[in-house]
Amino acid sequence: MIPKNVFFFSNRFFLALGLVIALYFVAFFFPAVHSIAHIVLIVWFGLLCLDLLYFIFQPKGIVAQRIVPEIASNNQKITIDVKVKNLFFLPTNLLLLEELPNQLNDRDFQLKTKLKIKERKAISYEIHPRERGEYWFGNLNFFATTFIGFISRKYTIQSKQLCKVLPSYHVLRKYEIYSLKNQEQIGNKNIRKLGNSLEFEQIKEYVIGDDVRTINWKATAKKNMLMINQFTDEKSQQIYTAIDTGRWMKTPFKEMSLVDYAINASLVVLKAALNHKDKAGMFAFNKDLQQFVVADKKSLQMQRILESLYNIKPEYLESDFSKLYAQLRYKIRNRSLILLYTNFESLDSLHRQLPYLRSINKHHVLVTIFFKNAELEERLQAEKPKDYRTTIEKTIYEKMIFDKKVIVKELNRHGIHTVLTAPESLTIDVLNKYLEIKAKNIV
Repeated sequence: MIPKNVFFFSNRFFLALGLVIALYFVAFFFPAVHSIAHIVLIVWFGLLCLDLLYFIFQPKGIVAQRIVPEIASNNQKITIDVKVKNLFFLPTNLLLLEELPNQLNDRDFQLKTKLKIKERKAISYEIHPRERGEYWFGNLNFFATTFIGFISRKYTIQSKQLCKVLPSYHVLRKYEIYSLKNQEQIGNKNIRKLGNSLEFEQIKEYVIGDDVRTINWKATAKKNMLMINQFTDEKSQQIYTAIDTGRWMKTPFKEMSLVDYAINASLVVLKAALNHKDKAGMFAFNKDLQQFVVADKKSLQMQRILESLYNIKPEYLESDFSKLYAQLRYKIRNRSLILLYTNFESLDSLHRQLPYLRSINKHHVLVTIFFKNAELEERLQAEKPKDYRTTIEKTIYEKMIFDKKVIVKELNRHGIHTVLTAPESLTIDVLNKYLEIKAKNIV
């Protein structure tokens, strides 16, 4: 790109001009200084003209390119490289004003460097994204000056680039080894595998020791020998994570919203599902379904899930569970395991949604995952009643915590699986629940 002729006077220009004015002021009282002031003025004007002409006849003085990774991980530092080349025939001082993404809240970011004649250089810096989403980088703004330093020329290079900051997918490695253990044990919780799978594999000849309950009588009649059906472990169950993005999920906990915790847990569970040969899918919802990814077990499925999760934002809306049920009936025809991340703060809020949760559970295996109020529990343990006011506060806290336990019992009473957990324990608890359901062949 050939930039427009945009020039600025530098601080050095005004300092030199101030010196000239000061000399003429002194010359008013001391005439002998008058000739020195004339010489300094001529030199100052000559250097100004040289500086200006130098930039006018060098329209393509700077060539630059920013290198940004297309995909990055949340809460991990990213290195950005700006490759710049000096096309001037003199050494040049550069000031880079970078237009950083809005999420970084840095409006005064600048870097300085010096380039020799025809020199190429990479200017590197790091950013630390603290939230998921689309990080848009703007233009590269360079201010070039020579050794004279009176004029600064601006070079604006159009370089709008997108970096997708995905959820913290590095946590997948932390839990992957556990989810693949032969003992099917996560953390301190053992899961006992029950029963046999019902996925048909083949018909084979009966041998002593086979289960007589699996005899295929039609095949036996045709072959005139005992034939049995052979089954294998179910490996293609459909697993969906459903993330509520309504207003209750905007609740912050340790600098992250509940939606962020749900997303991180979803990544781990869906990765474990793919490792167990299950079909993994996901969607978010409030007033409508969002970012729906059909369950599959292809090699690129995890990448599709990551790209769908990275830009999910909670909104100040009340989620519509009736519409969720209607759309699930249309979009998910086969019986599936649905891990629903939501939050209920009272029995009233549960009772409004309970009919729709029961309807979903009739057609699928529904696991409702919601959160303990960990901060309330910490405050309840830390504070001891000192007066009437603190006693009332403690009673209210205990009532809210008790309501959560009642919600669990109410859901279980209607045959809906539940996970009530603190945000920091969410991933391991949901992973335990998934492996437990899979081991019992409930889906």
